[in-house]
Amino acid sequence: MSVTNGGGGSAALAGSDVFSDGNHYLVEESDGVAGNYDATPSEAVVGAQLTNGGGALAVGTDPYAVNWTIHDTGTTSVFVDAVSSVATLPGVNVICTSTTQSDSNQSSNCTPGSFDLDTTAHFANPANPALNGLGTLNNTMPANKTAIGAGASLSFTVYMTGGNNNAEVVVDSTSNALSAATVTAQVATDPFGSAIEGSTIGTASSASLQWLPVASASSVAGTLSAHDSVESAEPDATHDWVVLTGVSTAVLANFDQTTGQTYSASGAGVSEATFESDIAGGSFPTFSAGGYGSPGQANALVSSSPPSPPSPPPPSPSSPQHYWTVASDGGIFAFGAPFHGSTGAMTLNKPIVGMAATADGGGYWLVAADGGIFSFGDAAFHGSTGAINLNKPVVGMAATADGGGYWLVASDGGVFSFGDAAFHGSTGAMTLNEPIVGMAATADGGGYWLVAADGGIFSFGDAVFHGSTGAIHLNKPVVGMAVSSDGSGYWLVASDGGIFAFGAPFSGSTGAMHLNAPIVGMAADPVTGGYWLVASDGGIFAFGAPFTGSMGGLSLARPMVGMAESPT
Repeated sequence: MSVTNGGGGSAALAGSDVFSDGNHYLVEESDGVAGNYDATPSEAVVGAQLTNGGGALAVGTDPYAVNWTIHDTGTTSVFVDAVSSVATLPGVNVICTSTTQSDSNQSSNCTPGSFDLDTTAHFANPANPALNGLGTLNNTMPANKTAIGAGASLSFTVYMTGGNNNAEVVVDSTSNALSAATVTAQVATDPFGSAIEGSTIGTASSASLQWLPVASASSVAGTLSAHDSVESAEPDATHDWVVLTGVSTAVLANFDQTTGQTYSASGAGVSEATFESDIAGGSFPTFSAGGYGSPGQANALVSSSPPSPPSPPPPSPSSPQHYWTVASDGGIFAFGAPFHGSTGAMTLNKPIVGMAATADGGGYWLVAADGGIFSFGDAAFHGSTGAINLNKPVVGMAATADGGGYWLVASDGGVFSFGDAAFHGSTGAMTLNEPIVGMAATADGGGYWLVAADGGIFSFGDAVFHGSTGAIHLNKPVVGMAVSSDGSGYWLVASDGGIFAFGAPFSGSTGAMHLNAPIVGMAADPVTGGYWLVASDGGIFAFGAPFTGSMGGLSLARPMVGMAESPT
């Protein structure tokens, strides 16, 4: 997935500047026509492409479905300004708002002949309906639904081909207001002559897009959070920009406006080239720039602290690993791990379907099919859906590394976030080939994966897609997943114990064995890089991981439904 800005120059940046820090921050809309595709720096153009090994697929007429989800993560609305379907941007197939077509500042990609995004229901490819049957009205984006309110999501389906492989959407902020959003694209096959999508090929999500104001004061201080790209020629033809936080709101501030400016890093005077290099490399404890003109013309920069370094990954434990297994009545069975409590003696409204543990092993959460959460030990309660009427039952959960939050996922892929667990997207508004059966989160909490019963993988946030079995015929359905300790890959496990490794080492499986009971879950061992599988009768199968016990062969009151690894 690629993200660029709108490529114009009518927003509030100085001169012809276009700010880009690597597709995370944009300048907020200021032209007063939010919702129009005017190709300004405030507009994020988000693209999704099919790759074919070493590069983008560039040939073929087979159709592919692109399921877009735009989630407003801020406190004000965002807008869908334009959508491309099959043909490229620019092109006659760009679907824009009707107001854009009559706007004198319109993007050249939108013309009076463009199709209306806001006054008619959305077509797949209305300009060329004969191409492999594309052009059928799919009604996934009704008319006048291009504004997305705070906290809301918009999902719709467009189509592209291998030869026109660049589906795009244009997202804009509210005028003169802070805005934020994430964009997710799921690509699936679209069999010829079929009204139903085929297998999922892959899913990708943008970083959290944030629209910021331009600082207007003559001097602004804060902590450097992001910087514009380093320019090759000095002095610059245009100004340089940084994002400063630690003030009332994050702001965009510029430097390099006049020949009289001065620069310092770590208290020593430096050239502009060294100053910019230090900012880009983060090799300074303090920096400042001065010698500006009048207030409102330029912003002097002052920072009392360096950019925050990325949080180091948690240290890998060196002691043998242990685990818990959980039954549908919430009974907990601890093997080398501390017992913190269970719901085995309680009467539950709905059965337990999964569990997650705190990083120190001092507690765990159990989740029921209605989203009820039961917390034990040092696992804090952050909320639940136990009192909410759900469209589909909850099937799993994952926790943040600091234990400050968790996510619940339902069988339709709806995601419910609590505590410091951020929402990065879901499949709740999509039509799935098979139900979601589990989830896993990245180590930094910046994303997560959802896995379906056919092994289809849906990646959100910074969770990288490494592969799936969505297009493979499986002997048995997938029932769970686990992520490698370095986050470079994951495993999927089927009910026969078949293991599918993507970017993670294969250590063995029970796929060729006769099992007394089906596999219902798995957990990874961060020390050895191996994993455990648990069957519904409590049997444990250890591959490259230490075996510390099981309930296999013993009588259980209720079947096992999952397991979790313990570092203690």
